[in-house]
Order: sequence, then C-alpha cells, then structure tokens
Amino acid sequence: AASDVYKRQELSVNSNSANNINFNLNTLNNLNNNDLIKFDNLFKNLRILNFTNSNLLKKNLTKILESTNKNLVELTLQNNLNLNFSLSSFSLLGASTSRIVDFSQILPLLPNLVSLNLSSSVNFNDNSLKNFASSNKTYKLLRNLKLLNLSSNNITGIGLINLFKLNSSFFNINHLIVKNCDIHPDTINLLLKSGFCEKITVV
Repeated sequence: AASDVYKRQELSVNSNSANNINFNLNTLNNLNNNDLIKFDNLFKNLRILNFTNSNLLKKNLTKILESTNKNLVELTLQNNLNLNFSLSSFSLLGASTSRIVDFSQILPLLPNLVSLNLSSSVNFNDNSLKNFASSNKTYKLLRNLKLLNLSSNNITGIGLINLFKLNSSFFNINHLIVKNCDIHPDTINLLLKSGFCEKITVV
C-alpha cells in the first residue's frame, strides 16, 4: 500500500538525510497524483534514486523527477517493465505511446546527473540512443555525466558512435558499461582513441 511506501521513505530520510532513497517497490505503479504531491517535500533534496525492478509508470517517473528540483546525481532505471524506450517492431498499429520514455522530457530534469543506469531496459535500441543523443544535444545537458550503463540492451556500435559524435563538443564520460551488447571490438577501440570514454566495460 502507498502508506507502506511513505513509512519506508520517511525512515530512509531520517537515516540518510534524504539524499538516497531506494525504490525496489512494485507499489509505485499504484501511486496517484495525490500520493505524488505528498512526496514533493521528500524528493526535493534527493541525490540518488534507484528504481531497479519496479513497475514505475512513465507519468510517475516524470512527476518524481520534477520533484527533485534537478538535484539528482545518480539515477537507476534498470529493468522497469512499464518503461518503454521505443516502439517494438511487434507493436500493434496505433498502439499507445504513453509508456514510451521521451528523453527530451527527462534530460532537462537531470542537469547535475553523474551516473545513469539504463541497463536491461524495454526496447532500448539504436533509436533510443538517437533520441537520447538528439535531446542531449538540444539542451546541452549531462555535462557532468561520468558513468553510463547501457548493458543488456539491443544497441550496436553504430548507435554508440552516433551518440558520442552528435554530442562531441561537450559530452564525454569516464566509464561506459555495455555488457551483453553486440559491440564490435573495433568500435570499442575507436571510442577510446577518440577520447569519448576513458574506460569501457564489455564483460
């Protein structure tokens, strides 16, 4: 129940100065707007959010990120079944896009982000990377990003190269993690030699 969520977060706030809250809670998809409004004061000082293995809805993700006052430095969205990052080729014609994460809406809320984990995301592919890259270029954000985890997603070397080339004037990271991705070793070497990344983990 939502009340259980509130209790856990208040305990976390008291013990961690409201800087770090873990959400491995399937109850998140039951939160309504009134519940989220009550969370505003809780989220405004957060630095770290972990939504691993939750059923978080896109509308709730957006509302929560808005409530953080752009203070987040670490965000984990690993393996969230209700967050889609592109339409699947098997999607029905005219299928709702309400679950599709649009980076042009998300990235402006994360200007101070240092670590982003998008591993094992639903339908995260080269089109998702293109949306990420174009949104980041438009807003010139994520200048502070040091760690990007894209493991276990359906991305290619071409998608990665386009991500960094499109943002080459201001976007480079210390550590890129692409475990369980079909990335050719030549692509890894190119990214490293070009100075886009200092370290790339593939296994």
